[in-house]
Amino acid sequence: NLAEKYLENKNNKYVITILHSGIGHFVTEGMGGIKENEIDILSEKSDYIALGHIHTTYVNEDKKYFNPGSLENSIPDVVEDKGFFDGTISKDKNIKYEFIKINNRKILNVTVDLNNIENTLDAYNEVIKKVEGFVKTDNITKDDNAICQVKIKGELLSQGTNLKLNELKEELKEKFGFMYVELQNKLVNKREGVSLDLKTLSREEIDKKYE
Repeated sequence: NLAEKYLENKNNKYVITILHSGIGHFVTEGMGGIKENEIDILSEKSDYIALGHIHTTYVNEDKKYFNPGSLENSIPDVVEDKGFFDGTISKDKNIKYEFIKINNRKILNVTVDLNNIENTLDAYNEVIKKVEGFVKTDNITKDDNAICQVKIKGELLSQGTNLKLNELKEELKEKFGFMYVELQNKLVNKREGVSLDLKTLSREEIDKKYE
């Protein structure tokens, strides 16, 4: 066992293990991680286990693992406090810690329906108009460096419509000052000639496309 080999007893030295992995029920299908019982050997050999990978904050003090989560809310409709752990380990190996909250960027979640759009220009304008409405409603400014997630859905009317979604993403960033834009491509590709930009597809969608 690698843990047995490399995490030998260090007497009075502190052992801090850094593991970019989820634990137990925080690991979903297709994500890297380890089972709850597999962390036991690390808990025995470590004084503190710093975790990552999973964006949600969770802690197990008995097994000495701590996951602060991401510093930004990556899913717009799930907003939670974000921050980091500030902690100390005493000489007798007790852990005292505090979760320090930080201010998060504003985040927008926009859905645009492109059903019956007849040409590329109209499609672009519809997306920009919809995003602009959310920007005005939420009083977003370029100084906010906000995060924007746009879900584009529907079936395009014209066979000649060619959406270059990466170019649209850059245009949204420039126009509204977004720090990051994610385009979720949910367009139905039933007609020959409708182009979907593969670079905007999620990993799951790419896997399904080529399975």
